[in-house]
Amino acid sequence: MSAKNIFAGKGIKTTFVKILYGELMRREYITLADIMCLKRRYPKGYYNNNPKATLSREMFYGDLKKASSELIKALEQVCPGCIEDNGKTGKGKAFRYVGEKDDPLSAERQAVEQKRIEDYVEFCKASAGILPMSWFSAYFENTQLLLDTNRDVEIGANQICSSLEQNLTNIDLLPVFYKAITDKQVLHFAYQRFGQEPFTLTFHPQFLKEYNGRWFVFGDANREPFKAYNVPLDRIVGDICEVDDVAYIPAPKGFYLPNERHCPLANTAASGMVKFA
Repeated sequence: MSAKNIFAGKGIKTTFVKILYGELMRREYITLADIMCLKRRYPKGYYNNNPKATLSREMFYGDLKKASSELIKALEQVCPGCIEDNGKTGKGKAFRYVGEKDDPLSAERQAVEQKRIEDYVEFCKASAGILPMSWFSAYFENTQLLLDTNRDVEIGANQICSSLEQNLTNIDLLPVFYKAITDKQVLHFAYQRFGQEPFTLTFHPQFLKEYNGRWFVFGDANREPFKAYNVPLDRIVGDICEVDDVAYIPAPKGFYLPNERHCPLANTAASGMVKFA
């Protein structure tokens, strides 16, 4: 592994490094203009076909050049001679990766990913004062992290907390519906509307949303496609069971995005939306 991990960091240069590395691993010639087009979401050839467009005048062009230079240097350290150019100069200069390894900087990339996961775990641990412990326990059951977190909470060592009352009924069901959505499971449960007796649904959960301090699960029920039932978690009664003999019905892409004509959430506030479909 090289002394400096060029994939570490959150700046624009690191973004260029990641884009450029991905393109180089395709083993095709690539120019700096191509990378800028990808970053700016311009069509390929934009700088050649548009006489008013000048690559060197683009914002972050300097970061792009530094990213290119540092990435090529890192690749050459691991695989000497793995970069070749097309012999041109100026804006027509292109280069490509010709090394034997398909992912020569995999160790560097994995180190960054491992650090990201560790940071997230630490955030989860610190957030035990905000998130209900039932959520934390559901995701980290039987782990050392859960034991350590419980000890920190007991002695008051947690660093993030909230004074808000978290007294919503059935808030511990969020992990259940998250798992059902991501694993595409059909659930069978009963819930109660105001002034009505509880009734049972065979439910295809597709979307979770928080609105005005309450959590709702949206989805298809009783095999009626895309009726987008709106079930508040605090109104669910009894046990929830998984249905094995019914095929899961997923929502079409974008079905729950705001401002879509067919979207049942188009006229509601978008805060707290979490899409898993």
